[in-house]
Amino acid sequence: MSTARIQPTVTAACVLSSTIKQHFGLTSLRLPTNHSAAFRRQRIKRNLTVSMSATSISDPLEICVKASLTVPDKLGDCPFCQRVLLTLEEKNLPYDMKFVDLGNKPEWFLKLNPDGKVPVIKFEENWVSDSDVITQALEEKFPDPPLAIPPEKASVGSKIFSTFIGFLKSKDPGDGTEQALLDELSALNDHIKENGPFINGERVSAADLALGPKLYHLEIALGHYKNWSVPESLPYVKSYMKEIFSRDSFVNTRALPEDVIAGWRPKVLTDAILSPHCGDEKNLHMYSAHMKERYTEALSYHALGVHGGCCSEFLSYLNKTHNCLGPFILGGDSTSLRQGRWKPLHPSIS
Repeated sequence: MSTARIQPTVTAACVLSSTIKQHFGLTSLRLPTNHSAAFRRQRIKRNLTVSMSATSISDPLEICVKASLTVPDKLGDCPFCQRVLLTLEEKNLPYDMKFVDLGNKPEWFLKLNPDGKVPVIKFEENWVSDSDVITQALEEKFPDPPLAIPPEKASVGSKIFSTFIGFLKSKDPGDGTEQALLDELSALNDHIKENGPFINGERVSAADLALGPKLYHLEIALGHYKNWSVPESLPYVKSYMKEIFSRDSFVNTRALPEDVIAGWRPKVLTDAILSPHCGDEKNLHMYSAHMKERYTEALSYHALGVHGGCCSEFLSYLNKTHNCLGPFILGGDSTSLRQGRWKPLHPSIS
């Protein structure tokens, strides 16, 4: 098939499938033109090599993604956003990112997607959310190069992310969460050994683009918070991660390690301070440093607090070490905390 190195000039036939249209009540809304702190955009332009028979586009696809927590005007740490960006990169499609501060979601964004979740992409005048739906739509509209995967391979590695989260949040070395993660990684190791270098063989597929960002989070977060890494006994997983992480598409769309660490910190350290061992000095020091950082920067942080007998102990420790009482909440229990029923004492925290 003939190919040509071109800039896209032909308007795409932007017709969503009936499956996509039925999945969402699509709205027709336009983005604001101002460039506020909560709304940043970065246009990705490059020369494209596309099939002459493939649909091409004249304008970049607009996509709302999580903003960095650590660096202004940079992509944040959402693995589901990266999955969609990887799909755009692998299909050589230009895109225009809008960075959304998820800690202070602007009104225009909530009108686009009342759930307040990213990614959200614009097809013609329709805004579509959910990375599963978006990547399916991209595959239908822009089939070259193909990224579809046979149904029997689509679930490979699908339980790794949930077991990673369980292990990351665990405070009990004997609760089986590490072994559960190792079991899932071992299954992936066996699959790559027999079918690799990618999940569907020689060519990268949608399954790799979904799993790769999650493995990236696993590597960074577990390395930072637990000093843990994929064991040498799983060489095919390690080589698979290296292969995925070194692709140009991945390098172009990966989050900063500092953002991945910051993104997981609330879950890891909030659970630490709410655990039966919340009086542990190391946990107290780490958590209080985190709270002071959030307090000082006046960032929105939902339902922070401590409970039970450690409350006065922790506030005393925080004040002693940082000379700051911080945005803490008194009363309630851990269930109320996680469900957002506690109210902050400091008005800048919501």
